[in-house]
Amino acid sequence: MKGICQANPPVNQRASNVRRNYRKRTVDLDLAHAPEVVGNGTNDQVGPFEEALGQFHTGNVFPIVAGAFGEVNEDASKLVTNLARLTAKTDYFGKSMSPLVSHSRKGGAFPIMQVTVQTRPRLLPNCQGQAQHLLKRRHYARPSAREAYQTAEDNHGKH
Repeated sequence: MKGICQANPPVNQRASNVRRNYRKRTVDLDLAHAPEVVGNGTNDQVGPFEEALGQFHTGNVFPIVAGAFGEVNEDASKLVTNLARLTAKTDYFGKSMSPLVSHSRKGGAFPIMQVTVQTRPRLLPNCQGQAQHLLKRRHYARPSAREAYQTAEDNHGKH
């Protein structure tokens, strides 16, 4: 199991699931709201919802997924790199960090922006805090909501 997670991290698995779910939802919407176009769904006809999803830049949604420990999916990592590259090309940021002005990093503005915009571990800073909060409260987990509520009430003061 460990090898599987390293080859395809959970954040990438989640991103794949999000894409698959969006595709399925568009097919379901087409079946429900455009049956005159798609029929019963067996004729491989693309309906208006699925067609609209296919017109996105990537042909589907572009999920940005952060894990409980600050890791992000591959697409989010590429997005950060592309944003750094685009920012480095702009007149405002790029020229002010050109090799002629800034000698702090070889290669000019892009490597500087890549470090500056390097938000991979900080993309969703609350992820780690949320994970820690949930782990601290795991002892309250009970088979039913009523039991969980009662356990929480028993362990907290009324003041």
